[in-house]
Amino acid sequence: MVYRWLAGMRLNLPASRSHGHANSVEDNRRNSRSALASPGASNLAPTRLQRLDVLRGLAALTIAAHHLCTYGALPDLADDILPFILDWLWEFGRLAVQVFFVISGFVTALALGRAPVVPSGFVRFAARRYVRIGFPYLTAIAYLLALWAIAPPRRAAFPLFDRLSGESLLVHAVFLQDILGLGGLSAGFWYLAIDFQFALLFYLLMLTHHSLSRALPVRSPKLDGILLLAVSAPLALASVYGWNRDPHLDIWVIYHLGPLLLGAACGWAFAGRITTGQLAAF
Repeated sequence: MVYRWLAGMRLNLPASRSHGHANSVEDNRRNSRSALASPGASNLAPTRLQRLDVLRGLAALTIAAHHLCTYGALPDLADDILPFILDWLWEFGRLAVQVFFVISGFVTALALGRAPVVPSGFVRFAARRYVRIGFPYLTAIAYLLALWAIAPPRRAAFPLFDRLSGESLLVHAVFLQDILGLGGLSAGFWYLAIDFQFALLFYLLMLTHHSLSRALPVRSPKLDGILLLAVSAPLALASVYGWNRDPHLDIWVIYHLGPLLLGAACGWAFAGRITTGQLAAF
């Protein structure tokens, strides 16, 4: 269902591909696949998946509401007025994080489908990924520090940080705060650490797929799709039925691989690398 909804989205393609007239849903689907999967796609103007933006916005609002119902003084003040709504947001609002995981897998699969994945490109890919999510993340940390300076703990209704030190800031800069047991400066920073781990792991996964593909004597789109599922499905199953059942592993990407790789499979189907039947089997 998620794939069918995404497949109907329209892209803001460059003018040279739009031909100056409105396309049908199927035309947009074919054009978007071509733009995202073709070797020269990196030279195209950036595209926006509008329905993904809608999903992101709704999920972000839900998570923000969940945090408002969980942290600070608001839950105590609002519980007498809207108890049912607060209870629902506290219990189920956090599930919107799974939407972000699916979207992350979807977008990452499309991004790595634009160009060949080679070992020499790993460091460059990691650096570009860090720039994309790390700079806004560091800006958010700077904003929190500014708030802390304006409203020091003795004047605030509740402390912004459980622990603040130069070591904590340095560890946050490289997404290692939870792994090293220092805790997050903000409730949502753990997600960015997982997202960064996934990007690195997914690149290695695609390297494995590329190596297996080159070793085969025969190549075909159908076989390529089978290989994609062969390298990803075992990890997804191990996560859902194994790693995800151990709460101590939630600081590692392996705990969250189920929705992440589901999103990647939707991305492959959207780009035409696997069939809808293969997606359903996944």
